[in-house]
Amino acid sequence: MTKDLDILALDAATILAVKPRQAGAFLGQGTAGKRNFRKLAARWHPDFCADPQSAEVFSHLVTLRDRLQSLGSQRADTLLFTLADGHRKPVVVLETTPTDSGETLVLADGLAQRFDAATADLAQDMADTIASFSYADPAMQCEMQRFLPKVGQRLTLIDGGSLYITPRDAGALPLFMVDTYLARSGRRIDAKGVAWIGSGLMNLAAWLAWSGLMHGSIDAASVAINPETHDVMLLGGWEYATPFGARPRALPERTLWLAPKLGADGVPADGTIDPLLIRDLLRQLLGKPADGDLLAGRVVPMPIAEWLVFPPAADAFQDYALWRSALEQAWGRPRFHPMPFTAADVLGDRVA
Repeated sequence: MTKDLDILALDAATILAVKPRQAGAFLGQGTAGKRNFRKLAARWHPDFCADPQSAEVFSHLVTLRDRLQSLGSQRADTLLFTLADGHRKPVVVLETTPTDSGETLVLADGLAQRFDAATADLAQDMADTIASFSYADPAMQCEMQRFLPKVGQRLTLIDGGSLYITPRDAGALPLFMVDTYLARSGRRIDAKGVAWIGSGLMNLAAWLAWSGLMHGSIDAASVAINPETHDVMLLGGWEYATPFGARPRALPERTLWLAPKLGADGVPADGTIDPLLIRDLLRQLLGKPADGDLLAGRVVPMPIAEWLVFPPAADAFQDYALWRSALEQAWGRPRFHPMPFTAADVLGDRVA
């Protein structure tokens, strides 16, 4: 943030060079940001300032102020976790969201899942699952590893909970962060943008089926996207992963609501659950349209609407084939579709 003593001495060229994404660093956050805006607005208001660029500077200052108001605080917070051995670990956190097992924390270069004492055993389940990923051959490994979490670090906390930290590429944005940004900025992901997220998720569902594994928690906290590369990643929620044919030890409430059969005694994990969760997530991204609106063609082309509304095929590979067929019927051959935001837009000034 520019110091109060210096801010009024800035010239027009310096102020006009400040990009909207730098608004937080320039004006400051919260009360300080409002105070600095008022000072600069009074200094550069065209009714009182003789500088020939005063109107342009004043307009730019309003743009910077609006950026702060629309995106809220862009400041990273440092949380201090006390480990079981008494040592303290500082963690720079960009954004958080609660989950059924605890909390997901987006770090500057990683993703952390905090488990409280009651769910700490799930941290080991997550670690074991991620460490056991397998692939048919080196080509599959090279392709799929881009979309899956790397083996991370499990830390035991003094309160009996656990923290599991995995690396995160700078451009990988958890969907809950994207949702927050879209709500504040007034932007939205259109149907084609949602479709490329769907394609990435169904590719992951096919790999999960090949692995004989149900993820069980595909949602806005576990999925991340890179808007520049169009990569779709499944970075979180692995504490619920269950081999086909086995009974899940635990599941999120949303999964049990969408697939109540899993709450019955003796019903095992199978390959229909993850495609069901994917359908629900895509519908959330589309604004939670009702079946009637989808099937009336008011939201997406009919082939996509039918795929979203109808139950998943018994086999994830077949379901993926149906998805790809629906895409081609709707829009023809696949083409790159740009997103209406970048990672820098979403992250703002929280990361240098």
